[in-house]
Amino acid sequence: MERDLAPGLPKVRCDANQLEQVFLNLIANGRDAVTEARAKASAEGREAPPARIAVISHLVFSVTSQSHPVIPRLDRGIQVASQGLDSRFRGNDNRESGNVSNAAPGPARAVEVLIRDSGAGIPADKVSRIFDPFFTTKAAGKGTGLGLSISYGIFKDHGGEIEVAATGPEGTTMRLLLPAA
Repeated sequence: MERDLAPGLPKVRCDANQLEQVFLNLIANGRDAVTEARAKASAEGREAPPARIAVISHLVFSVTSQSHPVIPRLDRGIQVASQGLDSRFRGNDNRESGNVSNAAPGPARAVEVLIRDSGAGIPADKVSRIFDPFFTTKAAGKGTGLGLSISYGIFKDHGGEIEVAATGPEGTTMRLLLPAA
């Protein structure tokens, strides 16, 4: 299991026990998916994929934009560049209006957590149902179908979001978003 937590994350307003329940459920689901994928590969005589579960956190900013007139007007030969900035936060010049507009990170809006596994992924026809109560992709007797449904409810109660960010034969990534306090 890998952990990559961004430094300086803001606090989130939450019930720590409920959040722990969600994280443990998602990590257990990832473990089960990895175990199943490795067993299937072995039974088919293929090399088993590496077992991997990763927990990654990021800070999500709001974006602020501003437009400033430039005097004298920009000529056609001038280009505004913002080197070293994330492409979401670059300046743009508008030669017609003579303004320079830019977008920059605003206040911290939320904490994003990604939980990735190297399992076989969720079948495409089942993704839309995984948060339904009593729905499971596991074999009979292996799951109650309540873990993701409860996790969804916990995140909604906290004003957050939980979703399948990506899934395929190389694994699944769950995206969790909690508002910054």
